[in-house]
Amino acid sequence: MSKPKIGARQFAQLSMLTGQQKAQKAVDLLNMAEYSPAKDHYKKAREAIKEIHKNSFASNLPLENAAKSVHPKKINTHVAVLGGWNKWIKKQKDIKSAPTISDTLPLETFDLHANPEIAITDGEGKTRQIKLYLQQAQLKKETASMCIHLMKKILGEEKEITVLDVMRGKEFFFTGNKRFYEIALNAEIRYLESISKA
Repeated sequence: MSKPKIGARQFAQLSMLTGQQKAQKAVDLLNMAEYSPAKDHYKKAREAIKEIHKNSFASNLPLENAAKSVHPKKINTHVAVLGGWNKWIKKQKDIKSAPTISDTLPLETFDLHANPEIAITDGEGKTRQIKLYLQQAQLKKETASMCIHLMKKILGEEKEITVLDVMRGKEFFFTGNKRFYEIALNAEIRYLESISKA
């Protein structure tokens, strides 16, 4: 039986929970079923943004089409994604697509995975990997920083990594004390390991 693979965003969100809610979420992550496209509410939006990235940000048409073609129950959220994406993209100057990278940190009873969906090189020649956050709940800076800290641990400390709250068009960079996040990260890993062995 293969080990559970937990994404950086999922791990970061878990780290912000406490008590029974945290324990339940930990159990859910460790017993997570295989990925099901049918249950992925934002699949079309995510794939459209990846298509835009593939085409060097030449047009937002794939995302516009996605917002028009989803199930009626998903229209509002996909329109919000389009609005947030347009807000973010207008702030970017002379960007070009860059290759994305991904990797996995193997642990005893589960693996941690980092997979930024897009990457850009800006007008100054600086490249950054960007993790897409596609959820209605507003992303908190502490959650984003934990996600970034973990992705840097997996992908390389020298990498510039951010998290984009797509619905709000807000890009998060790491803020805070790196040592604090490393202590918190190791504590969360030990917590998940203890849950997996219970």
